[in-house]
Amino acid sequence: MIVKNLIKRNVITIKSTCTIKEAAQIMIKESIGVLPIVDNDNKPIAIVSERDLIKAIAHGLSTNTNVIEIATKLMKNYKIRHLVVVNN
Repeated sequence: MIVKNLIKRNVITIKSTCTIKEAAQIMIKESIGVLPIVDNDNKPIAIVSERDLIKAIAHGLSTNTNVIEIATKLMKNYKIRHLVVVNN
């Protein structure tokens, strides 16, 4: 089985300004557990999962916190759980 045959083509993404609450609402609406975070050119810069959101809230972060703050903190601590597959 080849990974590229399993990848969803119309990927739902969020901008770094998206809040924890907004990301959670999108995940619920779309029945997904991971959202790539993209820059202004729609290039992936990070990824956030349901688990990341739960941990952030459990550690006292406001639901109005931008998701990029969660991703940055996780990457800084080397607790990376997901990768984005992109061309090249």
